[in-house]
Amino acid sequence: MTDRITCLVPGCRRTVPADQYPEGYEIVCRDHWRLVPSSLRHRYHQLRRRRRKIQRLAQKVGADLVQERTQHALITLEQLQMRNWQEIRYYFLHPDEPEGLDRFLEEAGF
Repeated sequence: MTDRITCLVPGCRRTVPADQYPEGYEIVCRDHWRLVPSSLRHRYHQLRRRRRKIQRLAQKVGADLVQERTQHALITLEQLQMRNWQEIRYYFLHPDEPEGLDRFLEEAGF
């Protein structure tokens, strides 16, 4: 296993230290993050803010007193975050048109 995590985008060579993140963590480098559609980025940040707010509230109250609703909300947010990340992954791993298609069409005279 390597000690670096590479950017999710194929062909990108940017990496981050693996010891700073949990096992199986994926990243998108800053340059490619800017290419993510704004709706997906906005949703990512929105879900992250909600999760942090609920976690802070749970820490204030104490782990023993965390209500079932709070636990359910955290599970639901985690599922929503996973779905959002899958959409981000899909955006980079399944582009609308293959890379280099424009160049091929130009060379063919279309």
